[in-house]
Amino acid sequence: MNGRDNYKQKAKIILSFDDARQDQYTAARELLDPLKIPAVFNITSGFVDGQRVFPDIQADPMTWDQIRWLNDSNLFEIAVHGHHHKNDLQDFLRCRKRIFEELNVPDREVIGIASPNSQLTDDFIDKNYQMYQQRGFSYIRTGPRYHSSQKKRKYTSVMERKCRTAARRISRIMENPELYSIAYSKNLQTIEDIYPEGRVFGKYHSVPVMGHTTWGQLEKLVKYTIRKRGICTLMFHSIVKTNEEKAPWSWKWDDFLKLVMYLEEQRSQDSMELVTPKIIRVELDEKQGHQCN
Repeated sequence: MNGRDNYKQKAKIILSFDDARQDQYTAARELLDPLKIPAVFNITSGFVDGQRVFPDIQADPMTWDQIRWLNDSNLFEIAVHGHHHKNDLQDFLRCRKRIFEELNVPDREVIGIASPNSQLTDDFIDKNYQMYQQRGFSYIRTGPRYHSSQKKRKYTSVMERKCRTAARRISRIMENPELYSIAYSKNLQTIEDIYPEGRVFGKYHSVPVMGHTTWGQLEKLVKYTIRKRGICTLMFHSIVKTNEEKAPWSWKWDDFLKLVMYLEEQRSQDSMELVTPKIIRVELDEKQGHQCN
């Protein structure tokens, strides 16, 4: 039995934040840090540098001092989200360089990638992961599994895909937790999904938390994750307080607070773990190392 067989299996939830928005830092400082809840922050370095990367959003960027605080906390992981929010290797490398410069990280270290707009598919990652690994990257986080791989489509019936698509659309309109859980249940992963075929380069799927997503829907998905002992990555953008302008990718502060308190309650009951991709990789390496001794 190898370390992967032994690595398991309590449910694991990953909180993943895109772009390096100022309100994310506020959420980390006021909610996550006091409860010691880990998360990964995916940095768009050009946005932090003051460039007009997102002309259609009004959110302010984090500062490099704030990102340094996140990194120095040993609770939060920092990952690449592109310098100009592009899905090409050179933009990822430029972002990596800026992060390492600002955080004083040695170039030999590895770092993860969150694909902007979740455009990098399973098929692309499977074909190109070695190139990314050789350039100092440790994983790619993309979007929901339902549009991520042509290969997987061959093994999924047309009717099943249509049912899940319908469930997503109806759950959005009716705010139905049960339909939401059904729609995104395929995004639960195992270690074998993340690190297929013995790879050390990870591939994460994520569930986007949108402005129309309700607290009840996420609660249902977390319960399903706990029951199935899966790994679920929740993708956030802005966490907005009352009276702040709410964009399609923004989620209410009060709902995020409910989620955080619920996750802490479940963790205290030993029902699940709150992790980051880096934590998963470190724990897996440790277990594999023990098997070799």
